[in-house]
Amino acid sequence: MNINHFLQSKPFRRAIVVVGSLVVIFLAFAAGVFVGYSKARFSYASGDSYARIFIGSGPPGMFGMMPGMSLDAPQFFSAHGTSGSVLSIDAGSGMIVLGSPDNTEKIIYISSSTVVRKDRIAIGVSDIKEGDSVLVIGDPNDQGQIEARLVRVLDN
Repeated sequence: MNINHFLQSKPFRRAIVVVGSLVVIFLAFAAGVFVGYSKARFSYASGDSYARIFIGSGPPGMFGMMPGMSLDAPQFFSAHGTSGSVLSIDAGSGMIVLGSPDNTEKIIYISSSTVVRKDRIAIGVSDIKEGDSVLVIGDPNDQGQIEARLVRVLDN
């Protein structure tokens, strides 16, 4: 049998199509594994940095104590929260009214144990101004208001 005759035969062409298809399927699978691995690595790194990002400086790892705080990070992970723009603030009573992106108003209560931060700096409630964008983490009370544990003033 001649090699040219073999290369032009139908069984050889079918074998080439099958092998080519398997290579394409393998490459698509490998690309999916790569994308999934990249997303998982990003999610892991983001979760590991949660406390550092939202609470402030501290050791790596999200379950360690934050230096200079009496609060430990795990209490924030079961918390509820919201974000929005400050519509009004009463520093004396510790009440903030937020306008949420979904056009609802939410009442936030700040106590003496609430951590208030801007960037990595601890600030007071009096430093929060109307129009500031804030992120609030806390627990809802019986009236549907949020009792804040952490208020993070975001850069506008």
